Amino acid sequence: MRSYFSPIVDRVSRFMRLKGPLAGDRTAQMLHALLLLIAVWTAASWIATLHLAPITFPRIFNVLFLEASLAAALVVLRLGYFRSASIVHLAGVWIWATLIFTFFGGVHSPGAVLYVSMPI
Repeated sequence: MRSYFSPIVDRVSRFMRLKGPLAGDRTAQMLHALLLLIAVWTAASWIATLHLAPITFPRIFNVLFLEASLAAALVVLRLGYFRSASIVHLAGVWIWATLIFTFFGGVHSPGAVLYVSMPI
């Protein structure tokens, strides 16, 4: 028996699945899941905490840069370039961490440390 939400879940899962030449590679699927999870988590956490701090250029730019680097890594992964997607993600996270240090004077949350250390 299918639930009311089954068609929606099927449609979303088809959209989120890795497509292209690396669709059968387990390592590529894991990187794809990691990138999607970080992208969704970052967007959701930024939206949830939007009202807690003033909206400034550094705050918006940092989140948009991180999301853009994750999207770029996802696109490169879907094109079939696993190693390049890993490098794009790693470079994006390191540039993002540099921006955090520059704008805010350091990493002030354990979540940011996790983002910086995860690709390593």
